[in-house]
Amino acid sequence: MTKLIREDIELKLELSTEDSIVVVDRLQIEQVLMNLVTNARDAMPAGGILTISEQTIDIDGTFIEVHGYGKIGRYAIISVEDTERAWMK
Repeated sequence: MTKLIREDIELKLELSTEDSIVVVDRLQIEQVLMNLVTNARDAMPAGGILTISEQTIDIDGTFIEVHGYGKIGRYAIISVEDTERAWMK
């Protein structure tokens, strides 16, 4: 993944300390992450911070009632965030 970003972009990983077992197509998730990282890189022409985080959440009946979707269970969430340096000044 580091080959996708330039030297003026700091890569931060914020990973859960909890072990997670997920069922996912490895090639598909790699492609999704590469696309998100590429989009973030292109959105930060002046450099910045790219943060990839992972956490585990429990979806319960209350969540489903409030949001109108989901199934009860434990889920891993991956998020990608970019912050352009121009906005940090």
